[in-house]
Amino acid sequence: MTHGLPFFTRTMLECQVPGWSADFDARGADALTRGAVDELAAFRTRAPGVP
Repeated sequence: MTHGLPFFTRTMLECQVPGWSADFDARGADALTRGAVDELAAFRTRAPGVP
């Protein structure tokens, strides 16, 4: 769910997802499962890993 090209590192070439990205994705998947559209829309203030 994340777009992190500005933060791309060599570690990612080895298919190691950064923790901040995995946390963001897990939260999004959970919100989708629950149908919590308002939570998804408020990602800038509620989601982990958002700078």
